[in-house]
Amino acid sequence: MSSEVEARLRDLLQRNLGTKINLTKIGEELENVAKKVKSERQLKNRAEDLVKQLYYFNHPLFRRVINWGNVGRGARMRLKEKIIEVLRKVRFRGESVSKDDIDEICRLVREFHDEVIGDVMKEISDASKGLRRYHVLSSLALSETRNLYFGESFRKEQLLELTEKFLRSVGIGNRISVYFERGVLADVQENLRHLILERFPRGGGHILREDLRELKIHELESSKPYIVLTKFLLWLYDNYDMEKDPEKKRLLEQIIDDLKGSTGMLYFMPSSKSEWRIIAIPSLNIFTLLWLENSERRKVLEMFCEQTFIFFDKVLRRAGREERKKAENELEILANALEIFYKDLVEVGRVNFGALRTLIDQVIYLSRSFRVSLSLSFIKYLTM
Repeated sequence: MSSEVEARLRDLLQRNLGTKINLTKIGEELENVAKKVKSERQLKNRAEDLVKQLYYFNHPLFRRVINWGNVGRGARMRLKEKIIEVLRKVRFRGESVSKDDIDEICRLVREFHDEVIGDVMKEISDASKGLRRYHVLSSLALSETRNLYFGESFRKEQLLELTEKFLRSVGIGNRISVYFERGVLADVQENLRHLILERFPRGGGHILREDLRELKIHELESSKPYIVLTKFLLWLYDNYDMEKDPEKKRLLEQIIDDLKGSTGMLYFMPSSKSEWRIIAIPSLNIFTLLWLENSERRKVLEMFCEQTFIFFDKVLRRAGREERKKAENELEILANALEIFYKDLVEVGRVNFGALRTLIDQVIYLSRSFRVSLSLSFIKYLTM
């Protein structure tokens, strides 16, 4: 069984590992770099910069748990030495980059990528080291925590499966990714990946930070897991309503049907590593039934999400450069109240009136402080 999981995991790592620059243009890149260097020291520095352009991990969160200084070190050094050799002959001997040079560099890049994958697989598979960030960030998988408390060890297969879930998660920005599970491991996630790849092609199956506004997620909300999850689910339903193509609509319907009965995880990786953790998502049945399948309630929730999103922008614009920091601090209080509000909505389908009061008070305070208006009349419909 572990060999099957291992094969899937290798495939996922290979699918995610690529280059920042097009290898078909590596010759031109080397020629351009060589023309600009003026010394041996500068040449070596530029060679190191080029090496960094020759590896890129697509998953926006998983790339941050890889210790890039310790993986593929031997192949990386050989690649760097070859690049230095080519730059020297172009810059100091007046020669051109040959086809053999390009072929050799491409071979060394493949060798480097293979070594990176091999080293990462060793780290992931080493059961003697227990749980690490490849598996559960700095948190514990809820179904496995009792093993750790009682001093039990993890099998290699369990570690591989935990990593596979992480790699199959869909990034929504660069701080949060979501993984849903129902039945066969890959079903929901693969369908989601194909949908997102179509809607946001430059993200490679993930929603980039600069595309979050399409989901009405403000930058100051992008590190709030339940705000992000709620707006992502609303975006899915909105896409289903608007889709005219029968085949694409069936795919969206399948995704939504799968999500209703699924459980899942939110991988949360803010800037501080000490705050990295996994959040278990309970069954979404109650939330989807009460708030997403009910068209009137969903419309109110969409209005609520959109109006608060617009409000964030208005406050920051009015604050200007002088008062921006103050505005961001006050908006953080509002975002925290929204996070608590959405958390209860998703987990149990109920309105948290304490959080609602806090966010109303904060909206009023911000409106007065920065002379920005926001009608709260629609909030009464949230409680109906």
